[in-house]
Amino acid sequence: MRSGSGSTPAGGRDATVVQAPAAVTIGDTAAPEGTPQAASTPAAGGVSFTVAPRALVRALWTVVLVVLAIGIGQIAFAGLFPDTKWAKYSMLVALDAELSLPAWFSAMLMAAAAALCFVASRFAQARDPANRRGWLALSLIFVYLSFDEAASIHERVSWEVQAAFNLRGVFYFAWVLVAAPLIVLLVVLLHRFLLRLPSPVGLRVFLAGVVFVVGALGCEMIASALVERGVGGFWYWTEVIAEEGLEMAGLVLFVAAILDYLARTSPTASITFVPR
Repeated sequence: MRSGSGSTPAGGRDATVVQAPAAVTIGDTAAPEGTPQAASTPAAGGVSFTVAPRALVRALWTVVLVVLAIGIGQIAFAGLFPDTKWAKYSMLVALDAELSLPAWFSAMLMAAAAALCFVASRFAQARDPANRRGWLALSLIFVYLSFDEAASIHERVSWEVQAAFNLRGVFYFAWVLVAAPLIVLLVVLLHRFLLRLPSPVGLRVFLAGVVFVVGALGCEMIASALVERGVGGFWYWTEVIAEEGLEMAGLVLFVAAILDYLARTSPTASITFVPR
């Protein structure tokens, strides 16, 4: 942010423009009285805002519940009025549709996670250098996941693998065969990073990943078997709700873990915007 004087000194020379930092404070409690606040109090004309992780995470959980409730309502509506144009329009909020409100929200959560991981990597460069590359790697991974969720890349991969191998049962949605070894490889490559993270951040990141993978991969394999056998109704929709709910829950848990890490390692940080 820039702030400066709009007046001209008596000598006719222009006033100097002062670059004022925009301060970011991450935490749930204010600093004790008398604690230095240099990094969180920008110069006159700067911008200061506080991120309260608990309040932000509560808001995300609320949105998750609303999206799931809308999706469940869409299931009931489409079941009651299956042959109407409104049932077709309701697919915009369907839980099992790729180009829909739930898919968009999940993509936004992934993009937010990617941005937060990048911020964590930048702050770690000075405060926690051993973990900088780990956060940067996670940022890149979530950039891809966000793009995949929006562009349905895994669906296209699934069609190609299915056409090549004619898979059945739990592998009917064949992209899981590609994703599973990649997930194992990711765990192997990042396990030291998780162990180095401050307690209990590493455990929270791991649990968030488990919840997400159970939803994205485990439930998808159940859906594969159901769809391949032509099973619909109650069991299919139960799987859909569980899958989408676990995916979104895992993402919120991961965002919460990153915010916890930032609050522990960089409770007060300054971000300065300068002209180029």
